[in-house]
Amino acid sequence: MRIAFMFVLVLAACDKSASAPPPNTQQATKGLPPIGQGPAPAATPATPAAPAPAAGGGTLEGTIVVAPALADQVKPGDTLFLVARAVDASGNVQRMPVAVDRAQVTSFPLAFRLSAGNVMVAGTPFAGPMQLTARIDKDGEAMTREPGDIEGTVKVTVPQNGITITLDTPVKP
Repeated sequence: MRIAFMFVLVLAACDKSASAPPPNTQQATKGLPPIGQGPAPAATPATPAAPAPAAGGGTLEGTIVVAPALADQVKPGDTLFLVARAVDASGNVQRMPVAVDRAQVTSFPLAFRLSAGNVMVAGTPFAGPMQLTARIDKDGEAMTREPGDIEGTVKVTVPQNGITITLDTPVKP
């Protein structure tokens, strides 16, 4: 009898529907649908739309190599971070990264490609002078610098192909 009573209670609880909150009239007056309701379905175009061009649209492509003197410090499975930072008109490298990528090392040389798809903040232009830094990071944490980490840096201008970054500098913690 108890089991039947519990079953009825569970069914009754599942059958209750939560009342919908009132629409956000302030948001609706701005031409936006109320929170929790998606926009009205758009008409299906006769032909597929072309993808929107990426901000800045250029790419940086090349290879990453390890200096022979440091080759024994890099192992398969190590984490590699690739960071692009803007360079201003005075030649100063900006602190905030524009674009980043992360990869697991398999072997060298290692091909890379950075584009607007790798920008950290959507809509940030990926164009102009940049400093590329590749870093082998032993603990896999982007924010740490440990003994055994190795990096290499090169200045480039977006777009550019045939870039070579040489991992030749032990990182100072």
